[in-house]
Amino acid sequence: MESPDSRLIDFDGAKVVYQSSGTGEEALVFIHGWTCDKSLWENQAPLFNKYRSLLIDLPGHGQSDNPRIEYSQELFARSVEAVLVAEGVQRAVLIGHSMGGPVSTMILRLFPAKVIGIIYVDSFFNLPEHYLTDVERKELAIRHSDDAKFEALIHVFFSPHTTEAVRKHILTVMTTTAKHVRCNATTTSCLPHALRYDNVFQIPALHLVTPMFADIDKHWLHHLPMLQTEIWTGYGHFLFMEDAPRFNDRVETFLKAHKLLIL
Repeated sequence: MESPDSRLIDFDGAKVVYQSSGTGEEALVFIHGWTCDKSLWENQAPLFNKYRSLLIDLPGHGQSDNPRIEYSQELFARSVEAVLVAEGVQRAVLIGHSMGGPVSTMILRLFPAKVIGIIYVDSFFNLPEHYLTDVERKELAIRHSDDAKFEALIHVFFSPHTTEAVRKHILTVMTTTAKHVRCNATTTSCLPHALRYDNVFQIPALHLVTPMFADIDKHWLHHLPMLQTEIWTGYGHFLFMEDAPRFNDRVETFLKAHKLLIL
């Protein structure tokens, strides 16, 4: 399979950039986290060189346009679905890192027929910030505007497994994301719609998580009863970059165990 090629679509009047590899109606869809971009998945090449894959720069991130709008989870989810439509993908296994996890949850809420599996990576069912009041979110957005505090926050996500090259890559990407996107994407007043109690999704799901985020919201288990959790002790928030061979192998094992994306 050839290396992924760069493509773009118009979404609500703004450019969304993504990479595509392979062909077919089923795909792995890589969804990055807050202030990150698709380039952080580069060490997952063994996966997207083998499986039909899409790597997306969410609106406001990476090479996608960053208009001054509300960056809600629904906006992100609908942008991903627009890419699926453009690429003719009918069924997807979502891989969502950090904020990409709640985006994956929202895609499942809005387009359940299109999601056949989810791998959450050191992530959440809903953003933790969604439990804050509107006043608390505005205060948090102000703190996020402080460049020094933001960079200090990034360093919290590293571990002894984070090489200098990986640290530099992450810092460069996160600190060059537009500040208005940084301050709004996790603190927007646009709340996701609530799930009904009977919204239960019987799809395979896996959470590869560090101890920092292992204490999950129990609502997650009700709405995704097939969710399995695997704790990676000693790793940092970007575990898929810190130990790409282990991560890639775990994704393959998940796909094979649930007979997803059969080649």
